[in-house]
Amino acid sequence: MSALNLSACEAFKDPNAKPVDLKDKVVVTASADSASVAPGGHAEVLVTFKNKSSGPIALDFVVDPTPRFSVETFNARSNRRVDMPPGSEPRLPKGTDPRVPGEAKLARVTLVANGVATVHVPWDAVKTRWAPEKLKGTPPEMGYPRAPAGPLARGKYNLRVVTPLTNVFEGIDHEVSAPRTTIQIQ
Repeated sequence: MSALNLSACEAFKDPNAKPVDLKDKVVVTASADSASVAPGGHAEVLVTFKNKSSGPIALDFVVDPTPRFSVETFNARSNRRVDMPPGSEPRLPKGTDPRVPGEAKLARVTLVANGVATVHVPWDAVKTRWAPEKLKGTPPEMGYPRAPAGPLARGKYNLRVVTPLTNVFEGIDHEVSAPRTTIQIQ
């Protein structure tokens, strides 16, 4: 994460860039630091980018102005997302200026042959609610702000880490840029 925030890693966004097929070259995995947590508990999810090739590989990440790694929580039985508030995003309060995202930039990190890069992403076992009180000061790139609204129920959950990795060719399940892991809430 600290490397992605360095200005030396900034790259120019090429509108003609074609996605690169990294299927047999890079493996992206996610794993929780604990197999189980208490309802409302906290875990760290370790995202690992491993270069399986014998040469260096450049990976591009979107930064706006910082790289955004987020964790989505799904019920393991129903595969329904459980960490989002019910309903759609509320409208902006009257008199509020439209939220315009800043210019997205790229950060390029080169993994050496057989190299590994890791990122720790925090995750809390909670449901959320829409938080209009946090609207002021929340970057538009993060979407409408949310706040904790109680613990998730006991059970097994699938965690999907959405990474800012870009310019990679992947399937509909985003098997490269969105690794998955499971966790038990006890």
